[in-house]
Amino acid sequence: MKTLDRFTYGLIGQYGDRKKPGRLSVFIDLNNQPALIYPVTRDIEHVDLARKLYEGQPEKLARLIPVHIDLHAPLGIEQVVGLLTGECGMEALLSIKHTRKDLETAHTLAQHFIANGEINTAENQMIAGTISRRYAAAS
Repeated sequence: MKTLDRFTYGLIGQYGDRKKPGRLSVFIDLNNQPALIYPVTRDIEHVDLARKLYEGQPEKLARLIPVHIDLHAPLGIEQVVGLLTGECGMEALLSIKHTRKDLETAHTLAQHFIANGEINTAENQMIAGTISRRYAAAS
C-alpha cells in the first residue's frame, strides 16, 4: 500500500475530487511509529480500505483515523480551505470509536502534512480545521 509523506499537487491530481470536488481523503495510521499516511482512492470506500489494511486485525481499526482535506482554487490557484479529522462511514458501519488523544494526534499530523507540502492554505496560515468528536470514545 502506498504511503504519503508530502502534500503535493500530484496527490490532488491522482487522488483528489473524492466524493466531492476539491477533496482529498487520507487515513492516518497511528498503529505505526512513525505514523503512516495512506491515500483513499476515488474507487474505494474508507471501510473497504481499512479492512484491506488490517484484515483479521479489527482491533487496529480504532487507530486508523480518517482525514479529509478540502481545497478551493480561487483565481486558479489551489488553496487548502478545510480539514476534517475523525469521521467517515467506517465508524458507523464497524462501530469504531477513536480515543480523543488519537484524534488530536492525527489532526496535528494532518496539519503538518499540509504545512510541509506544496499547497498553500488560505492566507498562508496553519489550517485549524475540525476534529469530529462524533465517534470519539468516552473519556
